Amino acid sequence: MDLTVEARHASVPGPTISSGANPTNITGVGYGTQSTSHRDVRFNILRVIVSGIEYIAANAGVAVPAEGDYLTLEFDAGGNAARVTFVVDGALKVRLASLCGSESWAWLPTGVMPPW
Repeated sequence: MDLTVEARHASVPGPTISSGANPTNITGVGYGTQSTSHRDVRFNILRVIVSGIEYIAANAGVAVPAEGDYLTLEFDAGGNAARVTFVVDGALKVRLASLCGSESWAWLPTGVMPPW
């Protein structure tokens, strides 16, 4: 699935980073007739998104997303764009942890994420 991305850092309300005309993709791995790896879904994040979120975090004096942090992904109605929120600390991270439990992902109920 190729899509454009708009990203934000949950601890820094306001600024967002866009992938612009450069789509990224979500890839289902290991789902073919000849499975050569574990089944998983990979979200490939473009460098422009990574460096933009690092810039936002540095300017706000907050933590840069790292392993163990959370990312939420919201698809638009048309399916060719997504909004990504990086969550690194605070009450929202605790809430996401409780919703995911021992899984690495979960469908979120309406109202968990702050509006864009």
